[in-house]
Amino acid sequence: MQATSAVLKAWKGAESISDPLVVLYDVEVADAQFLRLVEGDPLGTGSVSYNGQTYLAAAIAREEFAQSIEGEIPVLRVALSNIDGVAGGYMEQNELDGRKVTITYVPASSLSLADAIVQEFRIQDQAYNREKAILTLGHEAMFRRRVPSVAFVRHKCQWLYERRFQVGDG
Repeated sequence: MQATSAVLKAWKGAESISDPLVVLYDVEVADAQFLRLVEGDPLGTGSVSYNGQTYLAAAIAREEFAQSIEGEIPVLRVALSNIDGVAGGYMEQNELDGRKVTITYVPASSLSLADAIVQEFRIQDQAYNREKAILTLGHEAMFRRRVPSVAFVRHKCQWLYERRFQVGDG
């Protein structure tokens, strides 16, 4: 019987290792001016330093994309705590519609640019009350979305029903 190698032990033990993701938000509030927030306080320090920038801890909740076959444009809603009125103040003082929001996911153990997953969105709508401020985000290409001029489109494969008899269309 052979002894178990250290590599195999490490590979088998990898499932029990948890490395939480740090979710960072860069919200463009004005030209070349950003509000940098981190979702929660993952490191327990009140802020996170990443890529030379400091992100302040904030109570943020995300609503994930919902799938739809009705042709609706998917949106992402991000709710920020507005108990102190700061998030609502940013909305009052700045025109945020169309501004860029960058969401970065990076492992807490490395906080390395090489390990990061970056998504860019544009602010489609904004609203706030005493409890929370909600940003409705959409992808940049959704602002340029063109609706096809056909009577019927199969959503699964986007095969154009109107052109079904044309040569080379599938």
